[in-house]
Amino acid sequence: MALAGTILLGISCTSEPAKPLFAGEGLQRNRDQLDLRRAYRLPQECAAGSLPRFDAVAGEWLCGSVASVIAEGAGWVLDPAHRLPRQCAAGSLPRFDTVVAEWTCGSVESVIAEGAGWVLDPTNRLPERCAKGETVKWSGTRWACAGGDSERVIVVRATDDFFGNAADLRAAVKRAEEIIMHHDDGDVHPNRDIVVQLEPGTYVIGTKALNLPAGVSLEGIGPEVLLEGGWSGEPVVSMMYVSELRRLMIRSSANGISVHGSSMRLEDVRIASEGSAVFGDAYSLDIVRCQLFAGWGDQFDGIALSGASDLSLENSVVFATGASVRVIGDRQAFVSVQGGALYGTIALKNASAKISGARIKSEAQPLFSLGANTSVEVRASELAGTRLREDTTTASTLRVGGSSVSVSEAGDAPSKCVHSYDADFEPLNPDCSPAVAPQ
Repeated sequence: MALAGTILLGISCTSEPAKPLFAGEGLQRNRDQLDLRRAYRLPQECAAGSLPRFDAVAGEWLCGSVASVIAEGAGWVLDPAHRLPRQCAAGSLPRFDTVVAEWTCGSVESVIAEGAGWVLDPTNRLPERCAKGETVKWSGTRWACAGGDSERVIVVRATDDFFGNAADLRAAVKRAEEIIMHHDDGDVHPNRDIVVQLEPGTYVIGTKALNLPAGVSLEGIGPEVLLEGGWSGEPVVSMMYVSELRRLMIRSSANGISVHGSSMRLEDVRIASEGSAVFGDAYSLDIVRCQLFAGWGDQFDGIALSGASDLSLENSVVFATGASVRVIGDRQAFVSVQGGALYGTIALKNASAKISGARIKSEAQPLFSLGANTSVEVRASELAGTRLREDTTTASTLRVGGSSVSVSEAGDAPSKCVHSYDADFEPLNPDCSPAVAPQ
């Protein structure tokens, strides 16, 4: 009887009373069982690719998309501000849209414009592709393709056929001339001349000079751009007014180049010629950072100009067996030399010259040969040779200031030296003779 009574009472075979059920956080008591509260229970069936989201209105977890999970703050997937788009069109790049505060698909230009910051800015980026024959040109704000008649540039491609290269060069120069002649006014303007660019290679000009029409310039666009010719006594290149040669090498069996007219310029040009390197009747000629070597045996001048010439030499080297510079003006010509070195006498007539910061040296001939109506000023330069000057007339002046003068004799014509000294840094007399007699 005692055993049967225990079973009827209960729940336990012991004599201790049963403990009541207790529902902790997230649980709820349902009679004699415990259930999860809806706010803590994940949904049991969702579509493929779904993620759980908490519905604040219903107070429970429901099935939802990635976007809805982010929007309603489940917090364990990437926020749009830190998540790249899942798919973009070919060639696209991600860009951050500050309006919607998320990464979206965009082109290279839109990425740069909106400042993602990890692609090249246009000012540092070359164009992805250019048309055949075009080159890259700085527009002032960015690099862009350039070339063709509209851009005033014609490019000559070089091959291993040296004579063929020269034929292509002549054709390009002729084409440039035709473009200039088709202007309405038929005139040449400095801001719309034609530049013929030469790729690295050898261009054998041969017997007939390459004539540059007015307004046409040649420019090497790489190292070792060589023009060779002068085989029949003609120069390799003949220049007219408003034209330039830049970054070229010229080798000639006769004279290097001839110049006629005004507004001509040589820049970073190297000339090696058996005759004169540069000759003609240029009214204005600028020679900048050039190297001119003239006369491989006979007496030829480096630069030989006549007429009302205006010559400017800047940081250039001229080596000649004759005169390094010879200017014979039919009226007052002007010569300016700044820096550089002149090896060979300076011969002037009907001209004035200002020389600064240059080295002048001549072993066989006097440093200066001055004709009528000629004046020369030399400052902060180095003069070395056997004789300072030799004049064909006394109607000329030579003044030297703050320079080194190392010569065996001053010459017959008077000269004036101020604050100058010899090779031993001994002061010179005002007539350029040594102040201290040699021991």
